[in-house]
Amino acid sequence: MEGAERSHGAAKVPCSKGVTNGRPLTRKLVPLAGERERLLSVGDVADRLGVSTATVYKLCSRGDLGHLRVLNSIRVRMADLVTYINSGACRR
Repeated sequence: MEGAERSHGAAKVPCSKGVTNGRPLTRKLVPLAGERERLLSVGDVADRLGVSTATVYKLCSRGDLGHLRVLNSIRVRMADLVTYINSGACRR
């Protein structure tokens, strides 16, 4: 299938070159064994902490709250939120 293209959603992925739209493709990510963890959005975290989304962004930028960047979005693992809450930085 040299030079053929397959459609994956909205993007066309060349089968042989590994580059699309002038950018290299990342390899297909395979989930690790076990249960998949749901990542929380900034809004989810703000709701759980009872604060604004601006406060969550500030906590992330200061390094107080562990987070991941997915393209232009911030996502927080539940374990990182629990660690933040248990650290004592979160007052009730």
